Amino acid sequence: QGSDDDRDRGLDVEGPHVYCCNLLQIWYNKHGGGRHVYKQILVPLEEGKYSRRSLDHARELAAQLGAALVLLRVITVLPAGHEFDRRLQIEVGSRGARAIATAETELSQLEQDLRAQGVEASTAIVISEEPVAQVIVSYAEANQCDLIVMPTQARSAIGRWLFGSVSEKVRRRSPVPVLFVPET
Repeated sequence: QGSDDDRDRGLDVEGPHVYCCNLLQIWYNKHGGGRHVYKQILVPLEEGKYSRRSLDHARELAAQLGAALVLLRVITVLPAGHEFDRRLQIEVGSRGARAIATAETELSQLEQDLRAQGVEASTAIVISEEPVAQVIVSYAEANQCDLIVMPTQARSAIGRWLFGSVSEKVRRRSPVPVLFVPET
């Protein structure tokens, strides 16, 4: 937690994520103060099993720094040679359509909750044939996101070798800083 020195500077020193936020705030004050270090924070969320811990951390960070959160859900579809084939995968009644409806409901609720807590938030759903990690990186670049907040993914060495890790791929490919939050 924060020190007496942090309290003297008027920094909030309560809560599990505040110390990291305080360090960023101190850095921010020393390096320009008038401009925001992070204006827009991207938080990619998986369907149904998003990391509450990484979202809470991003919320705290946004609140401390006055940044906006963008909640992103990537829905992958199979590569299709024609637009017609792609559209079939998201037609009413399809798995894709159900995934979109679930994403809209979940993200809308999270956005409302964040706004009720005083944090500016928006949502985005991207339907793509591209790998999820590439979509996250491309979205961050195209939408001027300053930071990506993601959970670390607990996988064995064999699991990482066989399937890879979206978080690790984002870390390697992203020109935008990536903050990893442990799930436990």
